[in-house]
Amino acid sequence: MRRRYVLLGLVIVAVFAVAMPALGASPGKLAKKALKTAKKANKNARKANKNAKLALSAIQAGVPTATNATNAQNAVNATNAVNAQNAVNAGTVDGKNASDFVPAGKVVTSGSVVKASTGQTKTVVSKGPFKFVMKCTSGSGSNRRVELTIETTEAGSTYDGGSGLGSTFGPGPGLSDIDVSGTGAVWAGFNYALAAPSGASLAGHSSAGAHVLGADCAAAVTGIG
Repeated sequence: MRRRYVLLGLVIVAVFAVAMPALGASPGKLAKKALKTAKKANKNARKANKNAKLALSAIQAGVPTATNATNAQNAVNATNAVNAQNAVNAGTVDGKNASDFVPAGKVVTSGSVVKASTGQTKTVVSKGPFKFVMKCTSGSGSNRRVELTIETTEAGSTYDGGSGLGSTFGPGPGLSDIDVSGTGAVWAGFNYALAAPSGASLAGHSSAGAHVLGADCAAAVTGIG
């Protein structure tokens, strides 16, 4: 493009050199004027060439920008995929769904160990028609006795456990589950299974003892029902 404008300037110089004498102008002045016009045309050509280069650079610079935009979108997509997987994992425990676990509402527990002093009777835990009750009494000297009984509000309830294998009971006085005593630390525990005519059930583990855990008597019960 630059060469085209230079040639154009030379043509203008030639035209002025031939035409202007016929109009009475001085050849020297005409030549200077033509040369000035040619220089101006050449300057404009250089400027246009520079602008063209800048435009080309801008276009070329736009290509990496498009690539960066694509990479940025890929990064967003990857993050979204990870977040989606995390959301799926959040709904599971070690890959297991909620249906693979016992609902919290079916779990019964005394929480921490229930303690009692000599002469006290305390409810350890209750669920549906069933209730575990601890009674702490004293014998001669330092002897302490702990009785853990099970009560039910439904007649014909069944019990399978520590001291009453296959027993039917209720309502009324509780059925003995654990009965231990001693002058030193003593502790006993059994698995149990309870059922009532209404369909209510409870199964788990019960334990009780005397002279343990800093108390005259103590008991703990857990179960699912």
